[in-house]
Amino acid sequence: MKTRLLCLLFLLIMFLFPLHTTKVLGYGPSSSVEEISKNYVQMGIQAIADANFEKAFSFFAKASELGDPAGQYNLGLMYEKGLFCVQDYRKARHMYELAAAQGYPDAWVNLGSLYFDGRGVEQDYTKARLFYEKAAKTENLLALTNLGNIYANGYGVEQNETTALQYFQIAAILGQMHAQKALGDFYAEGRGVEKNFEKARKFYAEAAEQGEIEALFQLANFYYLGLGGPKDPKSATLLYEKAAHHGHAQANANLGILYLQGDILPKNDAQAFAYFSEAAAKNNPDGLYNLAVLYAEGHGTPKDVSRAFELFQKLAELDDDRGQLEVGVMYAMGQGVVVDMSKAIGYFQKAADNGNTEALYNLGVLYYEGRGVTQDKQKAYEFLKKAADSGYPNAAELIKQLRLSPNTHDK
Repeated sequence: MKTRLLCLLFLLIMFLFPLHTTKVLGYGPSSSVEEISKNYVQMGIQAIADANFEKAFSFFAKASELGDPAGQYNLGLMYEKGLFCVQDYRKARHMYELAAAQGYPDAWVNLGSLYFDGRGVEQDYTKARLFYEKAAKTENLLALTNLGNIYANGYGVEQNETTALQYFQIAAILGQMHAQKALGDFYAEGRGVEKNFEKARKFYAEAAEQGEIEALFQLANFYYLGLGGPKDPKSATLLYEKAAHHGHAQANANLGILYLQGDILPKNDAQAFAYFSEAAAKNNPDGLYNLAVLYAEGHGTPKDVSRAFELFQKLAELDDDRGQLEVGVMYAMGQGVVVDMSKAIGYFQKAADNGNTEALYNLGVLYYEGRGVTQDKQKAYEFLKKAADSGYPNAAELIKQLRLSPNTHDK
């Protein structure tokens, strides 16, 4: 499990900016600098709520000039995300450093993430960890979670699943949804703990309740397969839909498959086409493959073999053996492209190298017939034997019919 380290993102924009209890009041000469700066911060927050980034930037800049750490931090966020300004990681880092110098925990977290990703600075896992550790001492939940990810994956430290688990557990107890999802992964995979699907399901459910998208997807899988509890296809479908609504590519692909199968959901090729299209747009392998099949067969969309070839080729470029096999077949058969046996052989070989048994079978047949290659019955036997040993139907029977053996000669 390689979980990307988290930064404070603009997902629910009202919660991005630290809220203060000071009311926004008119101020005059007697107002303290601190009161004025806090008012600017709150006016900036309100501007964000109103989607007026120009005003927000102005208010945060004014608060920053008065030395307010929340103003500096929020201005850093705007530079980092490029809101009403040119995205500038260096300026973002500078603002975070000013806020961090005043002990602002969220600024430490975002500095850590800049160093972890190498944005505006040279990538440095050690510096990232040190910033996270500072923030973690204040029980900052993202810092605790990010430290868990660092130790879980060995970023700049020796991989230590026990230490990672400790960080995730603290953050999860305090309600951090990404930490809860990470614990679900640990229990599902048996990393640092004994594999326990019931506990994994519990942690996925806790994270999913807070809207953690990957947890929604994993919980759907658990419901669908009956892991850690009874099967619940209806709940699985609802969770896939929630995850898909948030752009989860594999959730879109899974819904497409369910509509295509017609067991849990009513069979609907047009709906399947729509979901596969969403998944394919994000280069999801299952989305690309199934969308190509629908184009090739004309299900849910007008038949378009050329478009099918394009999608299979895109899948092949992702080193997916299904795409490599289908592109090979289309070159061999002249479907959507001009026949090119040399290219067909090349794609079959790539698919075979990735363990595709049908590609092994096809190579065996082509070497036996001498199509696209010099006839070589010994190689034909070797490919067919590999296919047979891998359980590919008819491979063993074909070896007998063609009277091939380890000592077969071409004559």
